[in-house]
Amino acid sequence: MTAETVIVLLMTVLFSIAKVSGVDRNVRDTTFSGFAFEQIITKLEHLQDKLNEMEAAMKHNREKQFWLGLEYLHHVTSARKHELLVELKDFDGNYICARYDEFAIGSEEDQYALTKLGSYTGTANDSLIAHKGMKFSAKDRDNDIWPVGNCAINYKGAWWHKRCYDSNLNGLFRNSVNAENIVWAKYILRLGWAFSRMSIRET
Repeated sequence: MTAETVIVLLMTVLFSIAKVSGVDRNVRDTTFSGFAFEQIITKLEHLQDKLNEMEAAMKHNREKQFWLGLEYLHHVTSARKHELLVELKDFDGNYICARYDEFAIGSEEDQYALTKLGSYTGTANDSLIAHKGMKFSAKDRDNDIWPVGNCAINYKGAWWHKRCYDSNLNGLFRNSVNAENIVWAKYILRLGWAFSRMSIRET
């Protein structure tokens, strides 16, 4: 990995998901000004697909959806300590956020497990702590502990599923209350979101 690539990754959004109509593409309404965001990009409903397809294609499709890639994310977060910021905005324009003072994921050998998740602060309530230690599940990788199916398939989004989730930011983009939506359940159970973004910053 070149130095230029590392710089780009450190300044890049982990996931960047938004609806074009109703959300300003240049939105910078986070209270944490040290976080640098690249852009706001539309959401596709295909992130429950096979992991290798996500890694190969989604991260480059910036006009439709951005996916940094788990392998890149592993290298960045394992090399140095990073914090995580999760931002959400509902269809009425209400903004919430969750900040974690440490974040890292494991290697491909570890199935990209959510290995580190630090202390929470914010306005969104903590919907990620339940997923700490879980391996990443996708359409072709059932790593959850749900005994009757694959959470990534049943709830339409690849994620660090457990049984199945308190959060799933790769769910379907819909203005409704449904378990298949983009979900941050500790705030409002099964509420769909107009905008979600996860960003990292070296500390």
